Amino acid sequence: MTNLGGKMNMEVALQDGDVVWARMSSYPWWPAMLFTSFEALEAHNLPLPKLKPPTSMTPIVCFLDSFEFSSIGRNNIVAFDAYNPDEQLLLAKHHKPKLARAIANAQSMLNTRKGWSFKEYEAIREDNDVDEAVDDRALESKPTKKQRVAADETGGAEPLSVAPTPKSETVDAADAAMPPPAQRVKRERPAPSRKPAVKKKKLLSDGSEVEVPASSRKVGKKVMSTDKKMTARETSTKTQRTRSQPHLEDEPAS
Repeated sequence: MTNLGGKMNMEVALQDGDVVWARMSSYPWWPAMLFTSFEALEAHNLPLPKLKPPTSMTPIVCFLDSFEFSSIGRNNIVAFDAYNPDEQLLLAKHHKPKLARAIANAQSMLNTRKGWSFKEYEAIREDNDVDEAVDDRALESKPTKKQRVAADETGGAEPLSVAPTPKSETVDAADAAMPPPAQRVKRERPAPSRKPAVKKKKLLSDGSEVEVPASSRKVGKKVMSTDKKMTARETSTKTQRTRSQPHLEDEPAS
């Protein structure tokens, strides 16, 4: 395979009207016609494009598929015999139909005389437009993958038709119902368990027992403590009175 980088830097004597390979960014090498001046375009009775005047370092090329003009640097232009057209077609990942048509037009121009005229240019351009229309119709009538499989399985019977999906069953992602926002559930705390009150019994003087209510226990304790205090006070008071009274001696019997 030819080294593209080495060929691109070679100095080749090119003239106006030569068929060349030209390359633009993101495109493969493409067949084109070279022009280094507007006078050369006028000599071939070609329309003048609305571009800057071409020079030897930045000539104008006319691409041979769309017949559009473009200014391209000299380092992106090589002679047409520098590369094999079949190899260039295999290297192209995209635009293969248009590239094949451009190669065919370039080979046709190489077989004609150098001073091709505006009429020949228009004739090739009209043929190119017809070829593009045929290719577009071929692409539109190209069966889908499901139709080709159905034809192969049925031996060329009626192609499988894919029914359109009913509108009622299709839902747009933007129109789809959004899920409801998550709601926080308040958890109720269980009521604290209370231990059953222990029933206490009080022993009476007669030997019987009486249940004491829980609410009256504290009151009972307070009453008992108060009774004890009162009893202690009364006892101390009686003792003091007894001590303060004089002792009476018993009188003798008369």
